[in-house]
Amino acid sequence: MFGNLPEPLTRLPRGTKAGAVHWQSTFHVSDRVASRESVGRVVLAGDAAHIHAPVAARGMNLGIEDAFVFAHCAVDALQGDLKRLSDYELMRHEVHARVVARVDRLTRLARGQPAIVGLLRRLMPAVTTFGPTHRAMVGLVTGLDHPIKVDLS
Repeated sequence: MFGNLPEPLTRLPRGTKAGAVHWQSTFHVSDRVASRESVGRVVLAGDAAHIHAPVAARGMNLGIEDAFVFAHCAVDALQGDLKRLSDYELMRHEVHARVVARVDRLTRLARGQPAIVGLLRRLMPAVTTFGPTHRAMVGLVTGLDHPIKVDLS
């Protein structure tokens, strides 16, 4: 069993009997974005550029976006336009920061932190049926919450 609340065994349905706990650990989610995604000819993408809670494979999908955008920049860089490597950072850093911040807020909500948020958490099933909230959640989870730019224009 795993849970994101303290003492999950105390929250089992009435009448449930838990066996002995053989192993227990804690897990901390880090939410970070690299301060730079490119320096010279070195470019960071995927988990090297951003890390956050594993919500609906957002990290993987964001990494795939990074590869797609980098490929466009790399083609131009290989043809002599080395400025395109720094363009990659300009196009991706804000996206990384925004997605990680949204995932962090969603993770805190799921954990019920701070305590007042725990009350809101109980309302989530109803809130997610509200049109704008539903669209925002679908956008975040699917990765359709931002356009994918391959140039600065």
